[in-house]
Amino acid sequence: MSTTRLTRSAALIGPLVAIVVGTATASVRDEVGSTIVGVALATTVTVAALISRAAAMTTAFAAAITFNFFHTEPYHSLRIHDPGDVVIVALLLGLGVAISDVTGWIRRRERFVRQHAIADDAARQVLALLEVDRPITDVWPTLASSLLDELSFATCRYVGGTDIEMSIVADSQGRETEAQATFVLPAAGAAVPIRSAGRSLGFLVITPLHGHTALTVRRSVVLALAATVTSAITAALALTEQPTALEGPTQRSAR
Repeated sequence: MSTTRLTRSAALIGPLVAIVVGTATASVRDEVGSTIVGVALATTVTVAALISRAAAMTTAFAAAITFNFFHTEPYHSLRIHDPGDVVIVALLLGLGVAISDVTGWIRRRERFVRQHAIADDAARQVLALLEVDRPITDVWPTLASSLLDELSFATCRYVGGTDIEMSIVADSQGRETEAQATFVLPAAGAAVPIRSAGRSLGFLVITPLHGHTALTVRRSVVLALAATVTSAITAALALTEQPTALEGPTQRSAR
């Protein structure tokens, strides 16, 4: 099952499980006690929070409402008389947010460490490859592969025009500080201007894959990708603007 499908399924199944747990224990609430039911619902919320923030929010809300409705006096209402039950409902609501935030931070940290490990390994491979003269056809794929590894959690698309309402990745012309060497690619994405011979050709829009809130990427890698796209677009435009070899002198002069 893909990550996207799992996230969507958890956001639907989690609340249903919470409702089933709360409803099924309503008939034995006097024997098991509200604390035990609260722990069972909290476990359900925790499992959902480990999958996604959306699942955590929907499951926590369903768990809190179900506990309030079936296990707090007066029963079958949303009023609460016991202060202890108020604490349990509040904990169920806050538990999903807290755990999803912590697990999200851990995942982002792991992804950051993995990206840097990939970048370091790619740098060593490139340096080893360039120690002796090699055909460019051998060197270029290795360089491209290193870029792909660092941007494996992102998508890109070309957008024409001279203006775009997005964050712009500026070219510092090699003058950036160590802190500016990397930047956080927001969930909404960022745009790199595509320019050739002083004219604007559009933008390369880079966005994190669905499910990734943000990515830490190296500015030089993004700009290298944009430079490759610029070269490809410039070459394509040059072919469309030049007369073909099949055209005669009369046709060329008419154009």
